[in-house]
Amino acid sequence: ILGAMAARPNITVHVAWTGSWVDFPMETFVVTQLSHLNADIVNVRSSTIKGHMVANSLGIMSMGYTSDFRMVVGESVLVSATFNWGALYTEVALRVMNHTF
Repeated sequence: ILGAMAARPNITVHVAWTGSWVDFPMETFVVTQLSHLNADIVNVRSSTIKGHMVANSLGIMSMGYTSDFRMVVGESVLVSATFNWGALYTEVALRVMNHTF
């Protein structure tokens, strides 16, 4: 928020919760409601593409979580936080197999 405030001092931030990682109707409702508040960007923290698709259809940029949704939704998805757990899983599996876990 501080970065956004540095670029746009009069910014308003609205927070809305879906209460679920996966709830298509609620994701649609929340993004639509944020569009009525003139949202420029929505930060979609669910595990689905639905919020991004709704935002895109309403001309709103989005930021994602868990996967890079740009491949499906397009350039309206600005950025996504993704995690690569492979190295950690490999290390733990090797330690378990070597009885050093």
